[in-house]
Amino acid sequence: MLKIILLLLASFVTLPALAALQVELVDRNGQITTLTFQNGWMRGVSPRSDYIYTLMNLKMQRIYLIDMGDKTNTDVTPVFMNGTPHEFGLVALGSGSRVAGRDTKEYLITNDEGVHCAHIFLWEHELEGELVDLQNLLKRIKIDPESLLPVLGPLADGVIPKCVRAEMDALGPLSQKGLIAMRVNQKGITTLRIQGIKTIEQDIPVCMMNLPKHYQPETPPSLAMELIVRRLTGGRNKPATPLTNECP
Repeated sequence: MLKIILLLLASFVTLPALAALQVELVDRNGQITTLTFQNGWMRGVSPRSDYIYTLMNLKMQRIYLIDMGDKTNTDVTPVFMNGTPHEFGLVALGSGSRVAGRDTKEYLITNDEGVHCAHIFLWEHELEGELVDLQNLLKRIKIDPESLLPVLGPLADGVIPKCVRAEMDALGPLSQKGLIAMRVNQKGITTLRIQGIKTIEQDIPVCMMNLPKHYQPETPPSLAMELIVRRLTGGRNKPATPLTNECP
């Protein structure tokens, strides 16, 4: 009898779909990168690639690149968290433009020669829990180019332009203050801006949000060499639909 009652109750109860948070970032060309947050993971999909997407385990603070063409997963955490920052300048400029309806604080980043590199606008308050988790991961960013290109040794540091390196090294200290909502480059062009945040009530497949363990592990140096080869040889053929829209 109890079993029958439970079955009858279940037929009248609608379970809520799993909620996920989605953040849309727009670049200078109007292309939208989507960040999806669910169950402690973040998945980043960009229109720049039909094959590769980013996964972050926000609780364990790990960063992965998933290549659906070569069926590999690469733990790039050491590249982003084991480096030694260079000298850079970070100047607070006060209140900045509103971004996606939220107030910001504006900061100026300069390189070790005092050159103005970029203006960064931060959300400092009232962040969703998922965005706080992302901010906590970004606080640990310390770029280590040598771990990506060990064949170059210490020379790997010099491969990255000084302003690019300054912005990378400033990411950790900036994230101590808030979450980057917008970036404006030296020429006054907005190159990155949060366009909107929304909660979606849908059941996102687990395979879209978890590390594909059936993929072959890859090392960051091997991935870097593969990307260089693709760049020199014209890359890969464009699939009929982006593989990143599918489960790995």
